[in-house]
Amino acid sequence: MTAITVSAFRRTAPRGAVVAAEIFARVWNGLRVMFAPAPRTHEQEVADVRALAHALRNEDPRLSTELMCAADRYERHYVG
Repeated sequence: MTAITVSAFRRTAPRGAVVAAEIFARVWNGLRVMFAPAPRTHEQEVADVRALAHALRNEDPRLSTELMCAADRYERHYVG
């Protein structure tokens, strides 16, 4: 006859670890919110695409034209 003994281990956190983890999480989330970049506006996005199109004008005129057309469509749809 074989006997199998199963031991149930209970893990307990060191004293204060739960409180420290909660404090750390709240501080971390607060810093994340505080230093999050501002949301970009549609006008900024259109200006960036047009700047890229102008930069690529001599190297790849077809891509530059496509980017300008895409910026125009985006502006008509989102900006007004």
